[in-house]
Amino acid sequence: MELTPGLTLWGAAHCAPANTDGFFGNGFQVDRGGVNVALIHGSESSDFRWQEDGKAPHAPFSARQIPAAGLAHAFCGHFHSPRDAEWHTYPGNPDPLTFGESGERGAVVADIASDGTPTRTRHRVAVSEVHDRVVDLTGVTHSGEVRERVAADVKGLAGVVRVTLTGEVEPEVDVRLGDVDGGWDHLEALVARRGQISVAYDLDELRLEKSVRGEFVRLVEGDPGLDETVRRKVLTTGLRSLAGRSDELEVL
Repeated sequence: MELTPGLTLWGAAHCAPANTDGFFGNGFQVDRGGVNVALIHGSESSDFRWQEDGKAPHAPFSARQIPAAGLAHAFCGHFHSPRDAEWHTYPGNPDPLTFGESGERGAVVADIASDGTPTRTRHRVAVSEVHDRVVDLTGVTHSGEVRERVAADVKGLAGVVRVTLTGEVEPEVDVRLGDVDGGWDHLEALVARRGQISVAYDLDELRLEKSVRGEFVRLVEGDPGLDETVRRKVLTTGLRSLAGRSDELEVL
């Protein structure tokens, strides 16, 4: 389609729902002068490192095939992460699909210069709000303060929020995800998950105890086969179990 004299837009369709070849694999070449740009659906091979896990290489191509075909630029769909590269553009999904998305996603308006160079302007068009928050629980003195920390962090937010709980808690503090989920009237939903949560046991004091608990600490600390992450988890699991609080081990 000739958009304006000297500027032609090329498009291509899939002839099957999956496992299709790339559009440049059959030796495609533009048949006219001026500036030629493409609108396609496919997977640029070097962009896999920028993209979400599990995305299949649908209609694969390489960026160098774009200028080789006589095209100044290709505007591409398929990958969800936005990408402004020299020869191609991925706008990204217009509305959030999952937590943890990064980069400015949305509609892309491109001004094409006479030499084919695009000036790209991104516009956010999402109607959904998705937030990813990390809440540090270090310093909390009672279990009710866990929810208070979360409430302070999500105040003023809207939409759907995922909260990752981290930090070092005192042995008497119970961290239960069920105490955080639910009851947030100003949000569509809140989802809580555990991050790096540790329990602040006084190991210097515990290892001096002449008790089963003290012997347990000494044995775990003296085991050369445990790395520090596993050692910390074993100590926390065992100490909470010895205290009769094995039902609270979701803190790990």
